Amino acid sequence: MLIGTDNLQVKAGKKVLLSQLSIRVEPGELVAVLGENGAGKTSLIRALAGAIPSAVQQVYFKGRALGRWSVTDLATQRSVFQQFNSVSFPLTARELVSMGRFPYERHEPASLSRHLSSLALDRVAMLPLAEESMLVLSGGEQQRVHLARVFNQLYESEQTPCDKLLLLDEPLNNLDLRYRHLAMEWARALAVAGNGVVAVLHDINLALAYATRLVLIKQGRILADGPAEEVLSEELLTHCFDFPAQLSPMGPHGPVVHFARQYPQVSAP
Repeated sequence: MLIGTDNLQVKAGKKVLLSQLSIRVEPGELVAVLGENGAGKTSLIRALAGAIPSAVQQVYFKGRALGRWSVTDLATQRSVFQQFNSVSFPLTARELVSMGRFPYERHEPASLSRHLSSLALDRVAMLPLAEESMLVLSGGEQQRVHLARVFNQLYESEQTPCDKLLLLDEPLNNLDLRYRHLAMEWARALAVAGNGVVAVLHDINLALAYATRLVLIKQGRILADGPAEEVLSEELLTHCFDFPAQLSPMGPHGPVVHFARQYPQVSAP
């Protein structure tokens, strides 16, 4: 087990955010977390990232409770993409992506840091805009730079890392179709190389195309956990999202999900 927790309970005041939640992520898995707004997806990512103080002794990463990891050591072993990212200062795209090198700066040559940052920018098709200020980039371009920063943090050389953890909370917001696939292809490549990836996604069909496993959450509890072919059904999706769901026949990446409510026909005047 790379990371996991058993019967996790997280509250904010009297509100229960996660209830009796158990999850394990193994190296080589890309786990897509699905659920409606407020289901507890972000709370799960924050708990796995060690950002919820009450949970750090209940979440185990590589056999140790998160609370027993130093900040520096943890930063070299896992990287976290938060749902909301903003920049108030005129940093260039390169400068922001270079922040992913901070955990290694004591022993890493500046030339290697710059090279790895350039590779990360190129991976999200942002290298031509590397010297542009973040303040003049579009929302989608900024999102790609933040993704490059988070992925960059996992690398210690040009070689793809192994046995590390990538946590992504809604990483595809504001991204065009091409860049959504670029991001998911990179995440899947990391999983194939032996890392663990947990990604909160709203595009169910994209999750079906790239994830090795689905986790569906509702009201802080896990409704289903497993490969799509084992857990996915129209009844489950309809219950999870409170909206009628339909599954089309199996395609190259499994079933295709449609959400289509039947509206009453309106007669022409």
